[in-house]
Amino acid sequence: MKLSEHKIVEKKAEILTAAQVCFVEKGFHNTTINDICRESGMSAGNIYRYFDSKEMIIEAFAMEELQWMTTAIKDLPSSPDMLQAIVDTAFWTAATLMREGRPELNAELFAEAGRNPRISAIYSKFNRQLITEICLALEEIENNGLLVLRHERQSIAMLIISLVDGLVLNQIINTDLDIMTMRPVIETMVTSLFAKPAEDR
Repeated sequence: MKLSEHKIVEKKAEILTAAQVCFVEKGFHNTTINDICRESGMSAGNIYRYFDSKEMIIEAFAMEELQWMTTAIKDLPSSPDMLQAIVDTAFWTAATLMREGRPELNAELFAEAGRNPRISAIYSKFNRQLITEICLALEEIENNGLLVLRHERQSIAMLIISLVDGLVLNQIINTDLDIMTMRPVIETMVTSLFAKPAEDR
C-alpha cells in the first residue's frame, strides 16, 4: 500500500528523532542501523525504505535545518524594521536549536565531519547553500537602500552563522547558558555589521 505524503513525512520524522538520540548517546560512528531500529521501534527494512544509509539521515537533518532557516531569511527584506529582523532571526535560530537538543547532535556531527569525507561534503554543501541564501537577502536589502553593509556580504553571512553555531555548541559546556541573557550581546554584534542609510552620510 502506498503511503500518503503526510505519512511519509511522519515516518521520516520518527526515524530522525530516534537517530538523534542514538547519535548523541553513542556517536555517529558507533551507532548502527540496528540501534536506530530499536530506538524507533521500526525494522531495518522500514528504515531503509526512507534512508539508504546513516549519511542520508545526516543529510536529512541538514536539509530540514536549511529549509526552516531559508524561510526565515527570505522574509527579511519585507520586514518593517530591517536591523531588528536580522537580530531576531539570528537569536531565534540559536534559541530554536538549543531548545530542540541540537547542541550535542551538532557537536557530534561537526566532529564526524572532520573524520568522514561524506559527512564533511554534506555539511560543506549545507554551509554554502546557507551562505548563498543570506547573501541573496543581503543583496536585496542593500540594493533597495534599506541598510548599508559595512563589510562584504559573504563575510557578514559567515560571521552570523559562526555566531549562532558558537552559541549553540557552547551550551554543551555551559549548561546554565541562558540565551535570553545573550540577546543584547547578539544585538550589539549583529547591528555593528550594518548602518542605516542616513548614518552612512
